[in-house]
Amino acid sequence: MTHVRQQLRERIATTLNGLPSTGRNVFRSRARRLERNETPALFIYTRTESDDPLTGTEPRVLQRELTVYVEVVALVPEPDDVIDAACAEVEQALANDRRLGGLARDLLLVATSMEFSDDAEAPGGSARLEYRIRYMTTDAAPDVAL
Repeated sequence: MTHVRQQLRERIATTLNGLPSTGRNVFRSRARRLERNETPALFIYTRTESDDPLTGTEPRVLQRELTVYVEVVALVPEPDDVIDAACAEVEQALANDRRLGGLARDLLLVATSMEFSDDAEAPGGSARLEYRIRYMTTDAAPDVAL
């Protein structure tokens, strides 16, 4: 059984794989140490989800709202333009797959935050794009999107 959350991360990774700026450097977890030659790269991960039962009968239909992050990491001097180019590609690719292959009801970019390092030995930066995804399942079948 593969939870729809995992299916959503996999679909996002597939959609973003092969973008001009990041190529195949797309990872479905934050738990990975990057080498400088692997950047720019994308990390796709989830943090929170809220569930709202729409029916009281069994099985309950749940409307779910999932927070997904797509983090762009560039370990290069002066990373601003590299990160902005990757963000533009990510935003366009996901806007063109808003229903994520039918798994989601909607996908919406809600925030972007950026961080930069001025460490001379490890210059670089990152941008974290926060998306909200609405999808539905039943409580008895969290592996099937409705």
